[in-house]
Amino acid sequence: MGYSRPELAVVPIEGKGRGVVATQRIASGTLIEAAPVVPYRTECKRDEMPDRSLPPELADLPHDWNEECGCLVFGAMQFANHSDTPNAGFTRNIEAVTMTFTALRDIEAGEEITIDYGIPLWWE
Repeated sequence: MGYSRPELAVVPIEGKGRGVVATQRIASGTLIEAAPVVPYRTECKRDEMPDRSLPPELADLPHDWNEECGCLVFGAMQFANHSDTPNAGFTRNIEAVTMTFTALRDIEAGEEITIDYGIPLWWE
């Protein structure tokens, strides 16, 4: 089962669409969210986005899961935006079918929580 911390809010972020912000301070190393995922088979190559095998509304949302599958993440961190200097990281837990997001440094209240997508950025 997924776990989401109450100190997260999904809000509009100027120039980015939606994003995740901390509503309270989150200390470095803290578990931000253990989000359930739904893996799905795709013809899309690993690290290729958007995934044209999905409906257009979902094409920009998936993460890589393994060599054969992408995955949709269910939780607030699905809306985390990319940064080259992220304040959060993520790991895939294949056995638990979750993606775990952890603070890489202290994150202050009101600060956007970002991750490094780890793939070529399709919008640049």
